[in-house]
Amino acid sequence: MTDIQGEMASRGRLESERGALLSRTGGMLGVPAEAVTLSDLTSLMNDAEADEALARSAELRGLLAEVERDHAINRALMRQEMSFLEHLTRMLGLAPEAGGYGPSGSYGTGGYGPGPGVRPAARPTFHVVDYEA
Repeated sequence: MTDIQGEMASRGRLESERGALLSRTGGMLGVPAEAVTLSDLTSLMNDAEADEALARSAELRGLLAEVERDHAINRALMRQEMSFLEHLTRMLGLAPEAGGYGPSGSYGTGGYGPGPGVRPAARPTFHVVDYEA
């Protein structure tokens, strides 16, 4: 928790510095801070600094695109895993055939089976290998 708080404080300081930089740049250019663009910033830098800023911006855009791709892949994998788990719970007779999970992560009385005092239905027998084939 301490590491997270330290990281949040560090990010807060960076955001504050960024806001101050944009405000100063906006003042120099005569535009509001929120309207300052990278090309506006680079117009105030020497050539070497401008090239470095553009290169870092391109690198950041590449990293953000990579994170976005990974996030999309992880979402698809999570959806696939959840579908598989839902299928397994239906096969074991622990979830209703239709409707899936409710808002609380279960159905009916708040559990994965019938309510208290109700005998669960007999579980179906599944054969992995068909010995008659």
